[in-house]
Amino acid sequence: MTNWELIGGHALATVDAKGRVALPLDFRTAIQANAGQRSVFIARHDSDPCLTGYDKSWQNEFHDRLDAREEALTAAGEPIDYNVKRRFMGGGLAVTFDEAGRFILPDYHRDRANIGGLAFFYGWGRTFDIWDPQTLIGTAHADAVMRDICEYEMSRKGRK
Repeated sequence: MTNWELIGGHALATVDAKGRVALPLDFRTAIQANAGQRSVFIARHDSDPCLTGYDKSWQNEFHDRLDAREEALTAAGEPIDYNVKRRFMGGGLAVTFDEAGRFILPDYHRDRANIGGLAFFYGWGRTFDIWDPQTLIGTAHADAVMRDICEYEMSRKGRK
């Protein structure tokens, strides 16, 4: 598919004690348009202390890219790090969201990203991030605009 609905925007959402949170409307609209289902994959981000989310269409495309990379490395006589594919395929979990976008963040992912009562969603194309707001604000290498938006949304909700 070449005409992807991109995931953009941001939202600060409440997470209840069971880990239920609502996917922002624009995010779920894009995900349903791309994948044709109300399901999203949640995984740990490769380098940042947050989660990443993506739909089935992105999972399939990224897997194809990893296959192509492995083929190129094999042709060049270079070693292959199969852990990249292992982390991508085994580290994420598919979660189903309801008509209102509500889904349950898997315990492992929520704990590793330190997500408590709030989650900050930030879309950036084919994927999106889910951050604990305080972790994001305290992550010096995170994008300054993203941190500023998060701080603004926190202040609007009376949180710091």
